[in-house]
Parts: sequence; C-alpha cells; structure tokens
Amino acid sequence: MKILEFRDQLGESISKIIGAPGNQISLILTMLSVIPFCLLNYFIHGKNIRLIYSLVLGFLFQLSIYKFNCIHIFISSIGTYIFIHYFGRKYSAFYVLVFSFLYLSYLHIKRMFFEYGEWSVDDPTIIYMMSIAKFSSLAFSYEDGEIDPKLIKNNHHREYRIVEKPTLLEVLSFIYFYPTSIVGPSIEFKDFINFIKEEDCYSNLNENILYILGHGTFYLIASFLSMAYYAIISNKLPLEAEAEEEFGKNSLLYGLLYIKICIPAIRARYYSGWILSYSMVIFSGLSYTEKIEKNGEKVKTLEKGCYGRVRSSEWSIDPNETINEWNKTIHLWLKYNVFTRILRIKTKNFDGEKHKSLANFVTFIFSAIWHGYYMNYYLTFFLLYCYKTSADILGKLKVYEWIYQRPYLKPFATIFNCLAFETLGIIFWNLEWEKAYTGLKNIKFYPIVVILTLYITTTLINISIGKKNKREKPKENGEKIIEKKVE
Repeated sequence: MKILEFRDQLGESISKIIGAPGNQISLILTMLSVIPFCLLNYFIHGKNIRLIYSLVLGFLFQLSIYKFNCIHIFISSIGTYIFIHYFGRKYSAFYVLVFSFLYLSYLHIKRMFFEYGEWSVDDPTIIYMMSIAKFSSLAFSYEDGEIDPKLIKNNHHREYRIVEKPTLLEVLSFIYFYPTSIVGPSIEFKDFINFIKEEDCYSNLNENILYILGHGTFYLIASFLSMAYYAIISNKLPLEAEAEEEFGKNSLLYGLLYIKICIPAIRARYYSGWILSYSMVIFSGLSYTEKIEKNGEKVKTLEKGCYGRVRSSEWSIDPNETINEWNKTIHLWLKYNVFTRILRIKTKNFDGEKHKSLANFVTFIFSAIWHGYYMNYYLTFFLLYCYKTSADILGKLKVYEWIYQRPYLKPFATIFNCLAFETLGIIFWNLEWEKAYTGLKNIKFYPIVVILTLYITTTLINISIGKKNKREKPKENGEKIIEKKVE
C-alpha cells in the first residue's frame, strides 16, 4: 500500500538524520498515527459499533507492522474463545495459560533457530508476549465469575471477575484493542467492556477530555525524552564495550560506573515504546477513572489498573520495588495470574507466608520462559529470585525502615541496590553466553557475588530466627514459655 510505502520512506529519511534504524522509526510513526483514531473514538457511540471500531483498527495497525506474523495472535485469540466457551470455567484458564505459553515457546524456539540473538520490529514474539497477558487474565477473570465474591480474598480478583460469558466479537475486540495492538500494554477485560459500553466512570469521558488530553500529552513528551536519552547515551557509551577483553583493563569502580550510566539508556529504549503506548491508552480514554474519597468527592485519576503503571522505573533502596517497577504491566499480570493464583491453590484462598517463597520461585520461572529460552535469562531470573527473597527477609527484619530513619545512609543503600540490579543487565542483554561471561569477568562477577552473598546471609538469619520462634510458644495469658531440650 502507498501509505505503508510513504511511512517506510519517511522512516528511512528520519533514520539518516538521527541514526536510529529505519524500521524502528516506522514503528514509532505507526504508533503516533493511532492517536487521531483514539480521539475520534469520543464521537463513536453504541456497543457493537465501538467493538467493531476497536477490532478493525487494531487488526489493521497490527497487520501493518507484523504482516503475516499477526496470524499467531488471531489463532490464539480464537483458541482463547474456544477454551472459555467449551471447556467450562473451572479449567479453561489453565488450558489457556498452558496453550498460550506453549505457543509462545514455539515462537521463541523458532526465533532461536533462524535468528539467534537477533531482534527485528516485525518479530511476532513482541506482540505475543504482551497479548499472552490478555489471554490468561481474561480466562482467569472468567473463572472467578462463578465464585461468590465474598469467598475471594484478593481484591483484584474480586473486582475484575467476569460473570457473563464474553462473545467472540468482545474477545477479539479486547485482544485487538487498537492502542494496545502493536506493543501493548495489557489491560483488563472488565475495564475494556465498561469502556465500550460507556458505563461506570466512562459515562462522562467527553466532559473530561481536556484533562485526558493533558495527561496523554505529558506521557507523549516523556516518551520522546526517553528516546532522546537512549539515542545520546547509547552512541557515546555502548553496552557492547563491556563484553570486550580490553574493558577488563579498567578498574572495578570504572566498570561499575560505566554500566550505571549506559544500562538506564538501554532501559530507556524499552520505556520509550511502553510510555508511548501508554499515552495512546490515555488518549483513548480507557485509563480514565474516578475514585470516591471518604469525603464523598470524586477525584480524577489515571493511576488505576495494570495499564496505569507503564512508566520509568522508580529506584529505591528496596530491591522489591526496583524489580516491580520494571515493565509494570507484566509484573502485575504475573502477580495476579501466577503468584496469587498459586497462593490461592496452596492456601485455599487465604494468605500463606510459608508458600510465598514457592510462589515467588515459580513466578520468576514463568517470567524467564516468557522472555525466551536463552540460558542467560534463567541465570538472571534465578538471581532476581535470590535478590527478592533477601529483600523480603530484610523487610521482615525492618532493615529498610531502619535505613529510612537515617537519611545519611539512604544514598549509599540506593546506589548499592541500583548497582546490584543494573549489573545483571550484562547477563540479560548479552544473549550469547561468551559475551556475558566476559562482561561479568570484567567487573569481577560483581552481581553474582553480591546477590548470592546477600541471599545466603539473609537465609541463614531467617532460619536462625525461625528456629528461635519454634522454641518459644505463647501461653494463653500472653506470656512465653521456653521449651527445654530433652537429652
């Protein structure tokens, strides 16, 4: 088509000016072209018309980027509908999750065989990785629909349960929702269907269009700033340099400082796309809501739902917060559809501290599989599991609370946390193990040494505290009794 040819030619022209790949520029231009259609949506009313509008536009935009590869999303969308309609509420979510993960695994393995270590804009795994969150969250919410809401302890599961069986048009329109059809983010079906019906907080969108446009523009500008940061830093400090033998001649301090500067630039490449897609969701109006405060006044906000957190990472001294802020939509999808689901099974819908470690471990394995089958991913997520487990223990011991009470310690703790997290990027970004190993050697295996030392130390402390608590049993009057060891 002439429109696509013009887009690609324009992308190549811009590429020559700023130095970024032409196909990436074409992707950004396509995403920007979605915004006018988001604004046009305010003048379209009627459930079926809005459903068709969402489906047709989403399919066309996806087709323009992924071409024949978008067939994978269509097959899985139909598969999700079939599982929901013909396999019953009790098992359909499990089948959808397994089917979509196996399909994603096929795409990952195929890519490894034919394009090992390569990345391209039209790679179908990009959109499938985001769509899998829609497939499974829809199925799990439908599963919750037959459960008495009073028996569901998790607030998110209770709020987003789906009682009525969705139609094929609703399922396809949800999956292909045009602001999310190219790179995501994930959204919840209940929010989407209320948006389509113009119910709940969406009944007065037109009255708040200036508020919505203001927020959308803010994130649009943030996306461009993120792109600029990536373009400037990555050209001057390429991450590939740390995987060269010459880099090892520098001091450890120089190596850590180099990575501390260039890794955020690599993240900015991803954030720029995620923030841009989030701005599109804002412009469409779907992320708008109103919260009712205790005083009864309505407060406008765009920070509700899993799509409301697609933005730059918020660094902290707590590794839990650092990990959670990376790709927020997927973090919340894993939290509500893997982590908390495991806890519901193991604890019969009640909170269970002793099962959280297992749930954390399985969740990190899911995340590794979601990313692909490169060995480096599994080492990265194993270390992240160790890091998070250590953070949980430190949190229980109120170590972070102690540090927050001493402001002079907070900068040092934050830097320590950032370095431990960011140096993992050497393992994660270098898909070839030889390069990752060279990079780690150049910084004296810093992340592995630090994280494993922290994990072993905190685990031993936790075991020691657990044994002490077992020896102390409370009496009915609240006093403690110490069990004597029997010789």
